[in-house]
Amino acid sequence: MTLQRGEALRLLMLGCGLLAIYALIGQLPLQRSIVSMPTWVPFWPIMTVPYLLQLGVSWLLLLLVRDPVRRRAVVRATVISFVICAVGWIAIPTILPRPDPTGTTGWLLAPYRLLICLDAPTNVMPCGHLLAPVLITAALLHEHPRWAWWLIPFQILGAIAIVTTWQHRPVDLALAGGVALTAGWSCGLMRR
Repeated sequence: MTLQRGEALRLLMLGCGLLAIYALIGQLPLQRSIVSMPTWVPFWPIMTVPYLLQLGVSWLLLLLVRDPVRRRAVVRATVISFVICAVGWIAIPTILPRPDPTGTTGWLLAPYRLLICLDAPTNVMPCGHLLAPVLITAALLHEHPRWAWWLIPFQILGAIAIVTTWQHRPVDLALAGGVALTAGWSCGLMRR
């Protein structure tokens, strides 16, 4: 089944709205607790490219979910899980200091410099960036189980990129995955 007229525009507006709320919460004058990255996590600014690809491509992949009921379940679960995360960001405000990449030069660092200009290191716990990718992947795997060979590695690379660009800690991703899957289950996303 194809998208209904205007549905793609509504999805774009939803994504932009959630991004705006995320940015607004990040700018609130809250007393933020400083959290630290585990020492075993490397800092690889070049991973900004797969990180940004995961965010953008995942929303595009939602357009490939054929069943409109399942697609709406993804959207509902994304909104529910986002609200849960937003409550967490406000109730337990956190900040994750990032390494200073000024000693590193070259064009490979340009995407990271753009990222740190646009995305403050706040709203760390849980990771809001992983909600939609988890839900969209779950929906697509129900409809296209043979896509697992490329879809799962793509999302794992995106998760690794989120951690190695020091956007979030591994525990923040685990919390987000649990929140997203619980919301997806409650919205009927996992039903056949």
